[in-house]
This record gives sequence, structure tokens and C-alpha cells, in this order.
Amino acid sequence: MKRLILLLKGDEGGFSVVDKTWTDLHKLLVTQSRRSIPQAAALAEVLKWGDDHELKRRRDDAVHASWWNWDGVGVIRSRFFRKQDGASIVGSFEGLEEDARLLFEYAQKLDVLLGADWPQARLPRQSS
Repeated sequence: MKRLILLLKGDEGGFSVVDKTWTDLHKLLVTQSRRSIPQAAALAEVLKWGDDHELKRRRDDAVHASWWNWDGVGVIRSRFFRKQDGASIVGSFEGLEEDARLLFEYAQKLDVLLGADWPQARLPRQSS
């Protein structure tokens, strides 16, 4: 998300410019999808795909939860939401694997939008 935003904006400022939460990065990508750039329509489609598959929730549940694997019960994760009460989420390793698969697929879809400029987005900039 960060590299794509920098590339689409043509920003040379580096990662400090995009040191943001998923929500803020998503908003920046939505803004880019509304510009007159060649990747706009494809980016809007990828963002919709991510929204349709609830990727932010999946990512947040995986990253911000405490995990336990109890034999015979399954995987349980406790999650404290921002500005909300906590929740216990009962799931399975298969569910977690599906979350990971979808998140990797999303990353791949975003990477495709880098096109031939992928080295510029992937490699660190030279220091003067």
C-alpha cells in the first residue's frame, strides 16, 4: 500500500510520508483511484475487492488479537477494538489461513498496479 501510494503520487519523500494506519492508507489509495491516471480504474477495482472481502477486519483480527490454541476447542483469539469493548473470536487455523491467503492475494493485486515501475517502488532510494 505504501509503495504504491508513493509511486502513484510521484512522491520522493520516502516512507515517512506514508507512515499511516491501514485506514489512512486506504483513503489515500481511494484518492489515487479517483485521479486521471492510467491505474485508476484497476485500482478502484482492487480496492472494492478488498472491501468486499473485509480485508481490513481480517488483517486487524489477525494482528491485534491475542491467540490461544486449545486442544478440542479450537483457536480462540481475544481482541480489544479501538473505542469499543473487547471480543472473543472463536475460529480455526483454516480460517486464519484463509485470511492470510486473501491478504496475500490483495498484496499481489496491488503489486500488479506497479507495472514496469516495480523496481522504483521495491528498491531503496540512493542516499546523496
